[in-house]
Amino acid sequence: MPIEYELSDESVIEGLEELRNEFQSGHSDRLWHAIILCATQQAVMPDWIVDELLRIDDELRSGLTKDLNEAFKYKKLNVATRAKNYRMDKRFMQVMKLINAAKREGKGIGDALYEEI
Repeated sequence: MPIEYELSDESVIEGLEELRNEFQSGHSDRLWHAIILCATQQAVMPDWIVDELLRIDDELRSGLTKDLNEAFKYKKLNVATRAKNYRMDKRFMQVMKLINAAKREGKGIGDALYEEI
């Protein structure tokens, strides 16, 4: 899968840190989001992601966890809700791409950029 958007290293690090904090606060789905962020940005996985993946692997192989849905605490959503979430995530990433491009061009982040995007 080609990278649809490229974030700066700083943005990736900030995003992973935010996802880690949310994951540690009980939002188990943030682990999956962090894995996908690393994959799409070709980033090295931080230790916290590796540790969790190894824990999940151990639980799966030992029988403590039934499958990956259980391991990632996947919430089954209907198709319409998943499609809506997907569209919102795609749009968010498009906006982030435009913001990062503007930042690289030296544009300030403010009302003018908001109107442009």
